[in-house]
Amino acid sequence: MVRILHREPADGDGSVVLSVAPVTFNYTRAADTAGLIDAIQDRIAHKTDRDQWGDTADLKWLLIVLDDSKAADDLLRAFEFDDHQHDFAGIALHGLDEVWAIAFDDGHLTVLSLDGSGWEHHPAIPIFAETTPGTRQAQ
Repeated sequence: MVRILHREPADGDGSVVLSVAPVTFNYTRAADTAGLIDAIQDRIAHKTDRDQWGDTADLKWLLIVLDDSKAADDLLRAFEFDDHQHDFAGIALHGLDEVWAIAFDDGHLTVLSLDGSGWEHHPAIPIFAETTPGTRQAQ
């Protein structure tokens, strides 16, 4: 990052005082997804250990509400920067067809959906829509 701190007009060429520093502040705000991955994997293991689906031929899916503040915050912030790549391939679904992890934030929810072929991120989905002044309806 380069900032012009001061310009000094002078006879002839003049001068400019610059500040040069590496741009690291954006990356310090990027969420570390290791904790998010661990939280999702723990909840999958907890649920599949109960074997509630048995041998059913139906699709097996799990919805995980990340009420833990750290994991929820990680999901909400993980995709803040477009150039930051994430790898969720290490999450073992243990026979589930789909897993949906959601976190709530100020009238919106953020979803991370996982299946055997990969993952999708759905940010800031409105939970309620205004219908008439003073009333709200679930989407």
